[in-house]
Amino acid sequence: MKAVPVGATRDAGPGAADGSVPPRPRILVCAYACRPALGSEEAVGWNWVQAMASFCEVTVITAVFHRDAIESFLRTTEAPWARHVDFIYPPSRPWHYRPTPSWRWIEGSLLKPLMNSAYRGWLRAAARIAARLVAERPFDLTHQLTYVGFRFPGGLWRLAPPFVWGSIGGLEDTPWRLFGALSPVGMLYFGGRNLINGLHRRLLSAPRHAAVRAGPGLIAATSGIARALQRCYGSPSTIVSEVTAPPLRVGALTRRVAGEPLQIAWSGEHTPGKALPLLLRALARLPEAVVWRLTIFGSGSCTQRWRGLSRPRLGSLLSLAGSGAAGGDDRGARRGPFVRHHQPQRPDLDGPGGSLEPRVAGALS
Repeated sequence: MKAVPVGATRDAGPGAADGSVPPRPRILVCAYACRPALGSEEAVGWNWVQAMASFCEVTVITAVFHRDAIESFLRTTEAPWARHVDFIYPPSRPWHYRPTPSWRWIEGSLLKPLMNSAYRGWLRAAARIAARLVAERPFDLTHQLTYVGFRFPGGLWRLAPPFVWGSIGGLEDTPWRLFGALSPVGMLYFGGRNLINGLHRRLLSAPRHAAVRAGPGLIAATSGIARALQRCYGSPSTIVSEVTAPPLRVGALTRRVAGEPLQIAWSGEHTPGKALPLLLRALARLPEAVVWRLTIFGSGSCTQRWRGLSRPRLGSLLSLAGSGAAGGDDRGARRGPFVRHHQPQRPDLDGPGGSLEPRVAGALS
């Protein structure tokens, strides 16, 4: 969609008491991850933008590889909020991160700092575009939205309009007591992450300046992150979960009948950070009187290892249904088998814990 000229509005905002219609507030958003029909960070960006556009005029700077999906949605949707959002796509450069197989491998490996550096390159390009937009037209607010990691405050905080940052994640360390559930590679990855987190909390100046600049616009994804923001940067924050659950149709959830085993579904990418072994160990310790069955959806680098771990412990009580990672494009295909279960589960060592239930509910929608 094309940008709206300064001073023009496509639809008016809520009516004033005297019957006049004030213009909608204008918000400039930086959301690298923002795309319909996906989960994880893309859903964070998309759902927040949708909520903003219901009341404001929103301009979103996002990654160009989301363009086809976004413009396809905007061409076909009848949602009123879609008339109030514009998307701008910084040109892709060879050194910018994008979800190619090689970059995804880097993201899940010890080379992840290369991905972070590539993402910072994209943020610098987005900041240049944002500075130009702010010079060309008035904005009432800027919002650094996704990625949610505290290491990446972007460049909007340096501009004149009031600044919002969040929901912020990533400030908390992976508890050392949980490392027994990880593979050697997972231990090395998350141990290194904990150490680097400590260094970045102390040494990175941009997050500290951005947190202070945001003031009342600082948003934490969980209470633990809110405490970390106060402890590390001396900045109070408002707690808002990074994601929300989409509306569920009545009758979408399966009710358990008397005598039926508890049907548990786990859906996610099979990587060390999703910590499926935590769930497997907990189930293995349940009393024999508790009758249950677990179905695991998804695939990934840990699939074979988890299969070997689960079979000796749980036997026929468990089945692996390799139907793709949680929140992916296969949500429609997964919906049928997933909603036949009573209890969704998704342990996560590297994401804000407050997002667990909404993410699972999103897989049901």
